[in-house]
Amino acid sequence: MTTQNVKLQNVKTAYNNVANKGTLYKFNGKFRIPNMVESHVQGVAHYGNYLLLSHNNKGYSQGFIIVLNTESMKMVHKIYTPDEHYNHPGGIQVIGNYLIVPVENSSYSQSLIHFYDLSEMTDSK
Repeated sequence: MTTQNVKLQNVKTAYNNVANKGTLYKFNGKFRIPNMVESHVQGVAHYGNYLLLSHNNKGYSQGFIIVLNTESMKMVHKIYTPDEHYNHPGGIQVIGNYLIVPVENSSYSQSLIHFYDLSEMTDSK
């Protein structure tokens, strides 16, 4: 995984080349979101052949991160945030082999930042 910051030579051209219509991708896997009305994806990051999505979990003690394999088109992991009553992970970012996840508590009065080492991530873990 590269940690190099790629710089665009022509931002306007790159922006204008973004497609007007997105592509729908469907991933297979058993997945349940208890409170779909108030819970939703907070952030998306890309790591190798994986998409990582942080997800708040309104009304529950922990949020979670969903890991999708872009080759097999399957959900391969659902990782709960480790701290009780911190159910609101936010926008996420991958830097090198690390996933950085800010997490707020249920009352939005405190936050933590978690660092996950992705270097040994496989579908079997």
